[in-house]
Amino acid sequence: MQPGLYNLVAMSYEEGRPALVGRTELTVSNANVENVTFSAGSIIDITGRVIPDKPEAENNGEPAANKLAGQVALISARNMPNFGPPARIQDDGTFKITGVFQDKVLVTVYGLPADQYIRTVMAGSVDITETGLDLSAVESAPPIEIRLSRKGATVDGVVLDKDGKPVTGSMVLLLPQPFDPEKPSLPMFRKMATTDQTGRFSIKAIAPGEYRLYAWESFISVGDLDPDRLKPYEKNAAGLKLKESAHETVELRLNSLPVE
Repeated sequence: MQPGLYNLVAMSYEEGRPALVGRTELTVSNANVENVTFSAGSIIDITGRVIPDKPEAENNGEPAANKLAGQVALISARNMPNFGPPARIQDDGTFKITGVFQDKVLVTVYGLPADQYIRTVMAGSVDITETGLDLSAVESAPPIEIRLSRKGATVDGVVLDKDGKPVTGSMVLLLPQPFDPEKPSLPMFRKMATTDQTGRFSIKAIAPGEYRLYAWESFISVGDLDPDRLKPYEKNAAGLKLKESAHETVELRLNSLPVE
């Protein structure tokens, strides 16, 4: 094995599915690693409901059904693999994620309606929207309630090069502030867009808060960003304080080189 940081995973199976699992981070150097021990925990199922914001009325005046086509998924807050596959949201808004490791996870939704964002994620009576859900020392998970909102902000803008000309196909990145790459909720609030043939872009359904907006001429690896690597690009960034239903228009200057 090459030196580095690894995730060590051990599982036992019952009736064709994982029953117990243990995981630990393992640092490998130039010497053998021996006598590694770690405790195993149970596999957990997570159930809950997604509640859309104020469904539009049907033609007969009755409320429309709260049908969503998305999936509820878990993201490990410790950057470790999690074998609980995403769960499809049922017609009544309920979902069930099976085979979840005892870990700290962020609960998010893929395939949200274009006009809605995740307002809150509750585990029982506890708000876990930004902190995530810690399952590392429990045998079962509390019911999850995910509330959506249609009152997200919109940011429209144009990206210009050093000569003031619109740039086609540039990558625009919206980052919550203060930017902390280790924050569990980052993937839920970070947003990206690509400029069209006129150099324009639009980002919708943004949760209220403070953000900074950047533009690069080509794709960058967002997962590798940290505050120090962003410093050279701050002069061309735009700061935003967004309230519910806000609509801002910005003019961005292009960063000519991607983050290295």
